[in-house]
Amino acid sequence: MKITLAFDIYNKEKWIESLLDSWISNLSGKNEYEIIIVFDDCKDRSYEIVSNYFKNCPHEHLALFADNKYEIYCNNLALEKATGDYIIFIQDDNWIYDKNWDLLISRIIDRIKNIGVMGFLAGTTLYPPMNYQRIEINRPHKGTHFTRYNIKGHYELGVWQVDAICRPFCISVELLTQKGGLDKEFMPMDGDHLDLSIKLLRDGRKNIYIPFDLVNVGTIKENLSKKVVEKSHTKGINLCQKKHEAYLRVRKNQNIKKIFNLRESKGGLELING
Repeated sequence: MKITLAFDIYNKEKWIESLLDSWISNLSGKNEYEIIIVFDDCKDRSYEIVSNYFKNCPHEHLALFADNKYEIYCNNLALEKATGDYIIFIQDDNWIYDKNWDLLISRIIDRIKNIGVMGFLAGTTLYPPMNYQRIEINRPHKGTHFTRYNIKGHYELGVWQVDAICRPFCISVELLTQKGGLDKEFMPMDGDHLDLSIKLLRDGRKNIYIPFDLVNVGTIKENLSKKVVEKSHTKGINLCQKKHEAYLRVRKNQNIKKIFNLRESKGGLELING
């Protein structure tokens, strides 16, 4: 299997190298890989730092450029150029610490028929009116050096079947291409991941949450205020409700379902049943 790692980068010279290294150095080496980085209106040294990093990177890599277009545009641009079987859209403030994380993805894909999208940071349950519930495994060390979201409830270690996901997420390149990519109607910022999740549910696909040891700093572009971000999120939710109103109205409330047990080891997360 070939995996495309797609990064959307906006002025992250302070940590871009450590960000890339967390994902690339923890690969199992059991798959083929390509790295695509979309620099979105970067004004700092991010491109220079990445260019130097790639001098010693053994994997295929490609740099693309956008002009202040935000995630959806940049992700679709990466999708157009991707040659992998699966693509992972990674935000520029998400580090991963699990060894051999891609090996677990491969095994899950092999074991789950009709898989939809796999989210790494959160799983959600949707029901009318649409709720967006974040879940996460309780790993206290995440709060040592990074901001950690205040989550009311934590879940035990396992792979979960959920209704919806958010970034970072992994999906078949062929499947997402068939869907026309991520919906540009949600540009510039929010709601496309919910829309994609619902589309896949309507097709009878299974969306999956994998509780990787991943931290999220939660940064946004400097030229965006918190009020703008919140307005964009609300607009995305409302648009999803409008587009999928009939489906959401008849869909019964379904709890998050655990489908595999996991264990943590020095080699990363491992399936212990299924």
